[in-house]
Amino acid sequence: MLAKIDFYNKMLQMNDYIWILYENISSDLKLPAKEQSDHLGDADIEIRIKRVLATNPVVIIPEQIEGEIVTTVGSYCFAENGHLSEEENKLIQEQLKQDFGLCEMCGNDIQKIILPDSVTTLESYAFYQCRELNELEVGTKLDVVHSDVFMNCRKLHHIFIRGRADEKTGLKFILSRLNLDVEVVFRGNDRNCICDEEDIDCDQEKIARLFYPEYIEGYEEIGPAHIFALNVEGEGYRARQCFKDNVIDIEKYDAIFEKSTNLENFDVLLQMALDRLMVPYGLSTSARIQYETYIEQNGHRILLYIIGKKDLEQLNYLGQVGVLRAADYKAAIQEAIAKNWTEGCALLIQYAGKRNLS
Repeated sequence: MLAKIDFYNKMLQMNDYIWILYENISSDLKLPAKEQSDHLGDADIEIRIKRVLATNPVVIIPEQIEGEIVTTVGSYCFAENGHLSEEENKLIQEQLKQDFGLCEMCGNDIQKIILPDSVTTLESYAFYQCRELNELEVGTKLDVVHSDVFMNCRKLHHIFIRGRADEKTGLKFILSRLNLDVEVVFRGNDRNCICDEEDIDCDQEKIARLFYPEYIEGYEEIGPAHIFALNVEGEGYRARQCFKDNVIDIEKYDAIFEKSTNLENFDVLLQMALDRLMVPYGLSTSARIQYETYIEQNGHRILLYIIGKKDLEQLNYLGQVGVLRAADYKAAIQEAIAKNWTEGCALLIQYAGKRNLS
């Protein structure tokens, strides 16, 4: 049975349109009628999105289209070449002729994609060559991520999960396809915070922010027998193995930090430490001590790094926990002045004054 090809057209808000090419994939399930009905729940049809036209580089995919459930992001959906049929390309070209300011959301045109809770599958090359894609947000039902789905997504450093850190998610599958530096944020179960990172305080006890370093893998030839051994460089690979039944194993994740201090660079270690301390999901006393000790031992260097980024959130945290020394504050104030960072300088003076360091 051929999948039904159709499209969805909607004005999201004033001068903000989205158009989605999709197909019915319920027949692909190959389940008996009763089991298929149970699998779909209240929905009669599951659909795969194949192409998206929009006016905004932040693409928000709806959970339902005409009462049908979006479960799959199709192969090459957001790639520059969508590998579509002649009929599908004709539909797209006709829509582009309309005066809505639409363009194909692919390649360098996308900055952020927000997928609905219903999505379970990302097919091969779905985001191929999305070089400007920086953020991806998903729900907890994702459990199939095909190969090369993020190929050449060189700026995809932020993953947001609409769920708790103690529940099963598809994060393990996403990370297995990304060897870049990736920061992951679990937002908790407050679905109202879908788009705003400032809502990270919702469901406070079950949110988390974790940094997964980049790693490099390759094969080395061993001897004349042409046997090849996998060689992995970077603790990012080990960090990506810290799961139990698709739930983060937070104790195992914290345990890799000590070894990482001998292998990873300063930027990576600082991000790992600050993310765990600032959003301390499941943080044991011993783990807290190891992260705080690292910050205390590298206080001056850390402050210079934060001032270079002008990261007010991280600077404010360090001032609140009080692990920095007087000499660190004094040098940092001079550096903030030299960088013309007024807000940072004021905050440093404030915390220095509270500790009688000025």
